[in-house]
Amino acid sequence: MPSELFNNLLLVIIVLIFNFLAATMWFARVSVKHIDRKLELSGVGKPEWDGIGIRISIYALAILSEWFAKTPLIAGAEVRAIARRKDYYLALWFELSFLLFLVAVFVIYPFIRD
Repeated sequence: MPSELFNNLLLVIIVLIFNFLAATMWFARVSVKHIDRKLELSGVGKPEWDGIGIRISIYALAILSEWFAKTPLIAGAEVRAIARRKDYYLALWFELSFLLFLVAVFVIYPFIRD
């Protein structure tokens, strides 16, 4: 693989990493914080099993997908009812940035020399 193409792909991956980190930070700080607060007020509360923040991606999937909101891991119906329009867009940004990052990593992986 030409060095210039590899460097360009590497730059794209670095940009996608920072995009994913920014999306994660914004979604967690804005949407998840809002959803957790509203769930506490309604008496449902945060999932007890979550210690490292896995609920962040599950909240995003529940906001985006009515089918995924039926998961027993979270109160999906309540999360969808609580979610605002900007929570939907932040969840979409979060999930799409993660998918783009994964695709870019899988594209460049075969070209990395040992």
